[in-house]
Amino acid sequence: MTTLNQIENLGVCLTDNVCVFCSRMMDGWDRFCPNCKDYKGVMNVVAAVGYYGPDILGV
Repeated sequence: MTTLNQIENLGVCLTDNVCVFCSRMMDGWDRFCPNCKDYKGVMNVVAAVGYYGPDILGV
């Protein structure tokens, strides 16, 4: 199963972003995490799951 299939099966939009520090899901336009008050940990969902695995989504 590919990364894209894994993400779609979890019901997550492929254009969303996730903060790798706190696992907060954000819409694709958000590049700043309001929880961490930082932009450095925000990654596209596809890149984050490819690097950290599906556990980063917290689903």
